[in-house]
Amino acid sequence: MKKRVLYFSLIINLITIGYLVKKKLNSLNKPNAAELRRASKTDVYKIGERTQEDIIFIGDSQVERCQWHELFENCKLKNRGIGGDNLNGLISRIKNEIDSPPKKIFIQIGINDIIGKKTSKYILEKYKILIETINKKASNTEIYIISILPANNLIWPYELINNKQIPELNAQLSRLDSIVFIDLYSKITDKKGDLEKEFTTDGLHLNHKGYQLLKTLILENKFI
Repeated sequence: MKKRVLYFSLIINLITIGYLVKKKLNSLNKPNAAELRRASKTDVYKIGERTQEDIIFIGDSQVERCQWHELFENCKLKNRGIGGDNLNGLISRIKNEIDSPPKKIFIQIGINDIIGKKTSKYILEKYKILIETINKKASNTEIYIISILPANNLIWPYELINNKQIPELNAQLSRLDSIVFIDLYSKITDKKGDLEKEFTTDGLHLNHKGYQLLKTLILENKFI
């Protein structure tokens, strides 16, 4: 009797282990939500004619959330932001945007890499790859990098974001070759280096005041 119980117990355990292994393998083979979103948005962004007079804003959700052509009242501006995107994701899709080289490209990305615990060295190296890729295929395109922005962790309802990493990283980005750096960071942070409440609703993303301030910086410096 005991042998029979042990036998059935062994069979059940093997079936359970097999099921769990199969489930794990299936999950490894499936793209995650960020990859699916990137693929979907990249495909949609193929719509429309591309010209060498285009001005592209590209990056993560800070870019995606703004209606750039309305903000600047300029139909040449195109939004190529994807929420949740990181530097690897942007590098993988940047070639689609420079097949027909745009006049200017404004980049804002990096906060999702910080949330993903990437080091400043890693982020800086990825930026260099991104810039090199653009320069090789679109040597006449002007490249603008908008500073990485911190969170206001008192408002942001999710995992705390490491704001302390951002100032020095921005300083390093500002020294990269062949780019123009737009320092929005120093205009919208408090004494602790957090995002000012005035410029955000959820603690991470800019509100209309934040985008208006960025617009002012760009126009005052005649970047557009």
